[in-house]
Amino acid sequence: ENNIPNWTNTSICRRGGCFTFTTNDLINITPSNETSFTSNSNFTVALWFNGTDPSTGFGDTERMITLIDANGTINIWTVYYIPDTFIGSTDNVTAFFINGNGSGSTTLYSTPNQGVLPRLLHFVVARFEALNSTPENTTANMSIWVNGRISASTITTSNLSVPSGQPKLNIGPDYTGMLDEVLIFNRSLSDQEILYLNGSDGVWETIVAQETT
Repeated sequence: ENNIPNWTNTSICRRGGCFTFTTNDLINITPSNETSFTSNSNFTVALWFNGTDPSTGFGDTERMITLIDANGTINIWTVYYIPDTFIGSTDNVTAFFINGNGSGSTTLYSTPNQGVLPRLLHFVVARFEALNSTPENTTANMSIWVNGRISASTITTSNLSVPSGQPKLNIGPDYTGMLDEVLIFNRSLSDQEILYLNGSDGVWETIVAQETT
């Protein structure tokens, strides 16, 4: 059984208050039209996190946010926090997962030893930009950003697999730590927009390059 995470106002938050999660905490959201996804959707997920759970052993992964099918069994896309022992690194990483439809799945890991340390505040962005699409597959650029810098990117031919039925957004289903300012965009943000989100107070008050309005 899942619980509602605690709302707290402490210095570990990005600003103001934030949610703190333990393993059994979960926020479940039914996506709106703005966050509906198709096999060739462009989208961006951004959030601030402070992972507090020490590694519990090889293979330990924690879903910070995931779009899951109506039955709650298939992750369509996921942004993970992963303690160090998962890939044999001396540091923690984040990961961006796409469940491919017929053409396989893709998992993109942030660069190890980039400073994703436990009990510190970090900003992660996962961006999916469809370059071209056919009914069979989608060629897309997947990238993951950590603290305002691009950490890893790849070209994937994995179609975003969206099963029938109403999917759900699950925030923090098996994550331990803080989450703040979780943002989902139905487009791929520009590099400049990502940099601005990392350094601003979250208010869109400045027009950056590649924007006209």
